[in-house]
Amino acid sequence: MIIDGLSLELTALRGDESNPVLVTAYPDPNDLAGADFLYRTDTILVRGEDLTEVLGLLGLSAEPLASRLPRSVEWLTVVALPPEQRWTEADDRLTAAESALVHIERELGPGRASFDRVVHLTSNSGCPATEPVPATGGPDPSVNADPTLGAGVTVAVIDSGWSSEDHVPVEFPALHWLRGVSGDAEPEAPAGDPAAQMRIGHYRGHGMFVAGVIRAMAPAADVFVHSWGPTTYGTIESELAPILQDVLDTDPDIISMSAGTGLSPADGSPRPDGDLQRAAGAAEQAAMSLDAFGDVLRPTKTLLVCAAGNDGNQGPFTPASSSWSRPDEPPIKVAVGGLKKDGRLAKWSNRGTWVDVYARGAKLVNAYPNGEYTYLETKPKGTTVTFTHRLATWSGTSFSTPLVAGLIAARLSWRDDPVWTARDAWVALRAKAAANAPFGLATLEPGDADRP
Repeated sequence: MIIDGLSLELTALRGDESNPVLVTAYPDPNDLAGADFLYRTDTILVRGEDLTEVLGLLGLSAEPLASRLPRSVEWLTVVALPPEQRWTEADDRLTAAESALVHIERELGPGRASFDRVVHLTSNSGCPATEPVPATGGPDPSVNADPTLGAGVTVAVIDSGWSSEDHVPVEFPALHWLRGVSGDAEPEAPAGDPAAQMRIGHYRGHGMFVAGVIRAMAPAADVFVHSWGPTTYGTIESELAPILQDVLDTDPDIISMSAGTGLSPADGSPRPDGDLQRAAGAAEQAAMSLDAFGDVLRPTKTLLVCAAGNDGNQGPFTPASSSWSRPDEPPIKVAVGGLKKDGRLAKWSNRGTWVDVYARGAKLVNAYPNGEYTYLETKPKGTTVTFTHRLATWSGTSFSTPLVAGLIAARLSWRDDPVWTARDAWVALRAKAAANAPFGLATLEPGDADRP
């Protein structure tokens, strides 16, 4: 779905059907189950200071194919590659991106350029831990009884966008905890086109659910959901970079992002087509756009809260697993793992020393748009249900992440010091999480940010 959906939608976005965008899996396009990550085959990423040297090595100028590229940002450059060109002796078993990266690594060394990866919902499969199930009643965890928690705190959510029902934005006469929340419109497929609806909008409501979890922890927080369009389940790094910059320009206290991408583990694992070098160095590097964004984020007040992923392993899953910490500075990022309702580690949650804190991510109930949903992974596949109460039960580190973001917003709103930032609030909560640790994992629970 991600490969087909992004390839079609990005081609349409670029407006040039004669040169379609192709998204594929690394290292073997024919083994999706064994994919380390997904990437765009006709672009690579380069930091600005390396651009001239990389273009010269590849024999390219910055102008060709420019109309097919997203808006650029100062801290990252996207290089468009002629899809048919190769810079190595290998045949077309290597994509243009692989061939260019192999050549760059050989001539200039690693770290000068990178894959343009897909950043998607929280696992390397691109999916939450479960699919949404219709629910009734109210939020679980429930909305905090203190309506002032989160007051004066801004939270930017980067996700699928703000939901509609039959092309009309959702309103909340009953879902009182979401009043005042808004966002960019979620992408919608044309009515009467089931294939497009499945391809574009399978995870509609994800951003709305995330916003609801934040508001349950911090009822007065100012929350806005930024869409990564043109699909509901993710985007390409080069498309995400300008969104990250735009969001940071709004000067939020907290960014909540329940998404990331995998890397190739640097463990010497055998790769298919052993006679080919598949840009292994670039495959093992952190996602260049996300690491570059970390450098831009550092001098601001904003704290990034991000999901550890749902692969049930030790990653890597970036940006959560990226090493951004500096011993002499407050943390700029929080990586969140998922727990079952009883506080034990959920089997689907990623775990490891790079996970900063764990919170409940299993069977949360929160806001979800009414309408039909067709299951593609469970129930079994092909079953369609109808949501009628604007509530769903859903699981994943997608949702433990906004729970933590909401608690940090709540803690920040009763500042110990007028100059506190979300980073200071997180340091205070981190100490509480370490003291909690009922099963040996630093844990935050609803209520941990209540006023004394």
